Formats: sequence, structure tokens, C-alpha cells
Amino acid sequence: MITAQSVIDTLKAKGSEKTRITYARHGMPMERTFGVSTADMKAIQKTIKGQQELAYELYDTGMMEAMYIAGLVADGSQMTRARLDAWAEGAAGLKHDFGIHGRLGRD
Repeated sequence: MITAQSVIDTLKAKGSEKTRITYARHGMPMERTFGVSTADMKAIQKTIKGQQELAYELYDTGMMEAMYIAGLVADGSQMTRARLDAWAEGAAGLKHDFGIHGRLGRD
């Protein structure tokens, strides 16, 4: 069974310092990113598709790549308005938010 910790471990292993620096240039806090490429994140997302609770756990880590994957995995129709608002607010302060607002039905 795939757990939030196993996803985080995979993200750590796939991260690169070069990508972390690139993300930082685009406004991501260095301490909240592993430096994982979008292609690698999408590949991970495919392995956990439909796992709503896992998506919640990943988002709650506060790590940007985990939050991005959570946004791809989560079904917004199964989320409370409060959770949707919290997710959107959590990404709102970032210059580069992986497009999470569009996935959550935000402008």
C-alpha cells in the first residue's frame, strides 16, 4: 500500500538541487521543495489516482511537490468548501503554484 511517507521518500529521491534552485527563482520557498520535475510528479500521481485520503495527507505535508500531486489526485467534488478554500489559500501566496488554483476550481 502506498502511504504519504512512501510518496515523500520517492519525492526526496527524485529531487535535484538544480530544480530546487529553479523553483526558488520562481518564488517557491527552498525549505518546502525537493526539486522534483513536473514529469516525475505526474508519474507518481498516476500510481495513486483516486486515493482521496492520501491526497489530503500529501497536501498537509506542506511540501510543494506533495501538494501539487494532491491537487492532481483529489476529487474536488468530494471535498468540503472549507478544505477547498484552505487548499487555495495555501497556494495563493506563491508566485509559482503548479497551477493548483485551476485544479481546485479557482480563478
